[in-house]
Amino acid sequence: MVEAFRRQVDGCRVAGSELTARIMERCVADLEAGGPLAVLLADWQGHPLLDALCQRVVGAVQGVALEGRAPELARFLPSLGGAPVWP
Repeated sequence: MVEAFRRQVDGCRVAGSELTARIMERCVADLEAGGPLAVLLADWQGHPLLDALCQRVVGAVQGVALEGRAPELARFLPSLGGAPVWP
């Protein structure tokens, strides 16, 4: 699963989607650290790439922001009037 997210990071960058690449990098870090995403996906079965798991997770992240449940994230999402800021 971690490798699937890593592969998607590169693909996102090639496609010019830096924000999505950075979200997926955070997913990789969380999965490796056993964080909330790792716990959420612990029982997931399937093929991460064929089932578009990485894209589904990123879509869920955006959905949470769209619902107003993550205002700290919304400020980075252009779809919510925010702007990505890179350190």
